[in-house]
Amino acid sequence: YLVGETTMHQLRLDTHFVPPCLVFILVLIFGQEVPGLAQSTCFLDKCCIHQTDQEKKMQGIQQLGGFLRSSHRMVILWQPEYFTRLWCVYELAAFHYINLGVSGLVDLLPLKLPVLALSLFCYHFAATAATVVLGPTLVFSEMHVTWILENVPAA
Repeated sequence: YLVGETTMHQLRLDTHFVPPCLVFILVLIFGQEVPGLAQSTCFLDKCCIHQTDQEKKMQGIQQLGGFLRSSHRMVILWQPEYFTRLWCVYELAAFHYINLGVSGLVDLLPLKLPVLALSLFCYHFAATAATVVLGPTLVFSEMHVTWILENVPAA
C-alpha cells in the first residue's frame, strides 16, 4: 500500500510477465534435452566437412550423397552468401534429386531470425521490468496522485 497524506492507495506489482519469461529461458536452455521426446541426429556440413584443406574438403563433398540418402529432411541455415558456394547448391540439388523432388522436405531458416527474436524478447523483458520497478514510483508519486485526485472524477 502507498500511503498519502490523507488516503491509502493499493500498490500492485504486475508480475504477469515472469512465468512466460521463465518458460522461454528454460525451453531455450533445456528444450533439446526434454526426456521422452524423440532425439534426432544432425549432420552439420560446415562442421563435418573440412573447411580449409581442399583435399579433405573434396573427400567430404564426395560423401555427401550417403548422408543425404539417409536424411529425412534438410534444414538450411540461410544467409545471403549461401547460394554463392557451389557445394551448397550441389548439396541442395542432390537432396532434391534423391527425394524425387518431394516438396516440403527442405526448410530455409534465416540466420538473423533468432537474433531478432532474442532481441525482441530482451527488449520486452527490460521494458516490462522497468515498468514494474519504476511504475509505482512514477504512477504513485505524490504529484501524480494529487493530479489524479484533483482532475479525474470519482466513479
